[in-house]
Amino acid sequence: MILGAALSLVVALVAIGLRLAVPADAPPSVDFAQPNGKIRPPFDPAPRPSAGPQKATTQCSGVIVTPDQDLGAVISAQVRGATICLQAAVYRITEPLTPGEGQTLIGQAGTVIDGSKVVTDWEFDGENWVANGQSQGPTVIEWSGPELTLPQALFGEDLFLDGEPLTKIGVLEGGTIHGRAPDALGPGEYFFDYDSDTILLGSDPEGHLIETSVAPGGIGGTARHVTIRGLVVEQTAGYGIDGNQYWSVKDNESRLNHTTGIGVSGFSRITRNLVHQNGKYGLTASGRDVVVKYNRVESNNLARFSTVNGGFWDAGGSKFVFTEDMTLRGNYFVDNFGDGIWLDLNNSNADVYGNHSSGNQRFGVFVEISYRVSLHDNYIGANGDYGIFVNSSSQVEVVNNLVTGGVVLAQQSRGEGTLGPHVVEDSLVRGNVVDLSTGRQGVLSGTDVGDGVFTEQNNSFEGNIYHLPSRDAENFLWSNQSFTVQEWVGAGLDTNGEFYAR
Repeated sequence: MILGAALSLVVALVAIGLRLAVPADAPPSVDFAQPNGKIRPPFDPAPRPSAGPQKATTQCSGVIVTPDQDLGAVISAQVRGATICLQAAVYRITEPLTPGEGQTLIGQAGTVIDGSKVVTDWEFDGENWVANGQSQGPTVIEWSGPELTLPQALFGEDLFLDGEPLTKIGVLEGGTIHGRAPDALGPGEYFFDYDSDTILLGSDPEGHLIETSVAPGGIGGTARHVTIRGLVVEQTAGYGIDGNQYWSVKDNESRLNHTTGIGVSGFSRITRNLVHQNGKYGLTASGRDVVVKYNRVESNNLARFSTVNGGFWDAGGSKFVFTEDMTLRGNYFVDNFGDGIWLDLNNSNADVYGNHSSGNQRFGVFVEISYRVSLHDNYIGANGDYGIFVNSSSQVEVVNNLVTGGVVLAQQSRGEGTLGPHVVEDSLVRGNVVDLSTGRQGVLSGTDVGDGVFTEQNNSFEGNIYHLPSRDAENFLWSNQSFTVQEWVGAGLDTNGEFYAR
């Protein structure tokens, strides 16, 4: 979901330094501490975890699959609870693999589930290279959000040169061009003409491996108690791994899939996976008792799902919805186009700790219309916007984190959810080390929700340590005003905090 217009206006105003009324009483003086050497954060930032198939065991006892067999048929022929051992090879699929109830898929090192086909027989037409007979698709991604900047992102068939993604400038489908026309194709760019079953390429394919997505997904289905381990799942026109309840997805690599790298439902475990360069999301989950730990989630939303108003409606590093008692521990979210960690829509009792989130296009952590979320002992490095942004969520604890860009609690009119109204109340921001060389720290309210978030909803800031660009910088937000540190403390916030000014 996106920020409402009212809140966006407030953010824009404070961003340009708008000052509203200053408290009538003179604010107290603040003694700026002088740091004696480097200040240690309250914890060590989470290291980049070693993840992916290199962590998987090569031992497997079960039904042996060889590269010359039909992998989908072998899986379908097995009984409930069977273990299926894949010999190292590239298994090209045209339809998703659907394990049965309780089945286990284990790959030896070098096992790849590839949802693409090799494209040959390119012809040069004087301007571009053309491949005919491309009748796959279109795989159209469902979308209910605002207009996209790149509408061609909604079409799942992608093109790869030597295993690297090329840039889709547009498609022709049903007589309509989505994106740009092919008359100005450049190196590394392509155009998919679904109406004539052709792909136009702006780079010479001679001597290169060219592949295009054909399978609408990698591994999925409705079976429960499935284990997926030691596989590379890549280059599908949809998801990489899309699990149901009680799935264990461990030591895999999911990359270059057009929608989500790995998604699961309740009671599932996502552990030590490398999830990168997927088109829409890296990780998604819903349901009760999901555990996500020690994964590397990098450079996702590769298809650039972003809206014309500059927002991210439904894409980024991760998104967790309707979870209960979820644990998000020791993960590495970096360089995703959107948010790193996004909890949206009625999550409750989430424990988010020991994670690293930096270099993401928007927020390091975004908590939206959820309840009882604990964010502690995380490293939130420099991101494109605020470090931690909490929108219309209650009982959120932000404790003992190292944060660049600040922590902001924002109230909008968001209605009610599974556990009551979506309001910012009973939230605590305590004991964090906050670098405010960029961003802000504090609370905002939309124009249509009143000032209860400031006066009566029990939101507090206690004992945080701040690094400020200057002593008179207006880095704090309260009552929809930009405050200096003296005004911030004068309003009763961080009265026991520490403040360091350059």
